[in-house]
Amino acid sequence: MTNTVRVAAFALSGLFAAVIAGAWLVARPAEAIDGIGDAGAVAVSGAIRAVVHADGGTREELLLCEAGPMGAADAELCQDLARHEDPFAEVPADAVCLQRVYGTERADVSGVWQGRAVSTTVTRAGSCEEERWQRLSGLLERG
Repeated sequence: MTNTVRVAAFALSGLFAAVIAGAWLVARPAEAIDGIGDAGAVAVSGAIRAVVHADGGTREELLLCEAGPMGAADAELCQDLARHEDPFAEVPADAVCLQRVYGTERADVSGVWQGRAVSTTVTRAGSCEEERWQRLSGLLERG
């Protein structure tokens, strides 16, 4: 398998319009990613920023699927997310959801996942949004 180079540019905080322009993310065979070598692993590329609003405060989480100048890769969490067809997918308009509130938390998620831009807000209002929150909980509930 040949290496595929993806360019990801996104802002790390609200103070910067774009602090990383042209950060290179390289999708490599799974066995080339440190700590990943099992048969179920897939090649993953991504750099995701989540700004989580909870308990009256705000915190920022950064997920890197490739080690680089921004930090170390979190290969395990990247592999967990890659098990979903589209881990950042919006709730379909025709989805039937319970209107139960599971929490007041909100997360603004942006970046690049598998070469595609990601920009979404995840809440805990309703069963469909809660399912999205749980799917991303490894990232959103780190702190």
